[in-house]
Amino acid sequence: MDASRRLILALDGGGIRGIITAAFLAHVEERMQVRMVEHLRLLTGTSTGAIIALALASGMSAKEALEAYKTAGPLIFGQGRSWLSRLFRTAHDNTQLTHWLQRTFGDKTLNDASVPIAIPTLEALTGRIRVWKDNHHPDLREGGKKMWEVALASAAAPTYLPAVQIEGFGTYLDGGLWANNPSLVGLIEARRYLGVDLPSVGLLSVGTGSRKRHFRHQDIRNRGRLRWAPEVVEVALTAQAEAAHEQARLLVGEERYLRIDVELPHDIALDDLREMDTLEHLGREAGMRHLRDVERLLSPRDGVTA
Repeated sequence: MDASRRLILALDGGGIRGIITAAFLAHVEERMQVRMVEHLRLLTGTSTGAIIALALASGMSAKEALEAYKTAGPLIFGQGRSWLSRLFRTAHDNTQLTHWLQRTFGDKTLNDASVPIAIPTLEALTGRIRVWKDNHHPDLREGGKKMWEVALASAAAPTYLPAVQIEGFGTYLDGGLWANNPSLVGLIEARRYLGVDLPSVGLLSVGTGSRKRHFRHQDIRNRGRLRWAPEVVEVALTAQAEAAHEQARLLVGEERYLRIDVELPHDIALDDLREMDTLEHLGREAGMRHLRDVERLLSPRDGVTA
C-alpha cells in the first residue's frame, strides 16, 4: 500500500449542515498546506457528505467545496413549500439541486475519482442497501455511473427531497437512513476490496453537528406519531452516528481514530439557510481545535508524511 495513503475519510450526512464539514476540512487543508485526498486510501460520504466527498475526489479543494456549498444552499433550499404542502409532499423540489450537481460534476463518473470512493444509498422499492463505488476492485463494475447522479440519490432525504430514479438500477433514498455516519462503510470497504489491515489504517470521521437531547420519561413514554414527528428523524440519525462512532473506535483503536462532531448551539434543521454563517464558524473552530489531532493521524510514525 502507498505509504502516503493510509487514512480513511468518512463524512456524515446532514443537509445544509454539511457546511460544518467543508469548513473544517478547508481550515485543515489551508493550515497544513495539503490536499486531504492525497493522503486517503478511501473516501466515503453520505448525503451531504457524499456531495463533499465527490467534490474532493473530482479535484476540488475543501475551500472550493465550501464556497460551492455556500452558493448552492440558497438554490437548493431557498424555495421551500408551505407547511401545509409539506404534509403531502417533500419540503423541496430537487430541480435546482440536480442542475447544480450537473454543472459541478459534468460528465465525470465514479471512475474519475482520484481516490477509491464509496457512497451509501437505499433502494426504496426493495429496501436493500447499495454502496456506489468506483471500480477499485476487479469484482466492481458500476464505476461508470455519473457522479452527479449518485450524489443526487444519496441526498434524497425523505420529507426533504424527492426519491431519485437511476435508470436500470431502481429508485433511491438518502443513504443516511442506514449509514448517516459511514465510518463502518469505509472500514468494511477498505478491508474487503482494498485488502487493508485495520491495525494499519487511520480513520477520520467528520459529523455535521449534533445536539444533546434530555427527555423526561413521562414526556416520551406514550408519545404517538404526531408528537414524535418533529424529532424522530434527528434522534434516529444521531443514534446511528453514535453507534457507528463507537464501533469504529473499537475496531481501529484510539491512536488511529478521530471523530469530529461539534455540539450545535441550538436546533438547526437540515434546510435552515439562516444558519449558514454559524455553521461555517463552527466548522472552522473545530478545525482550529483539532488541527494537531489531524496532524497526528497523518504523522510520519504512522507511515504518512504530512
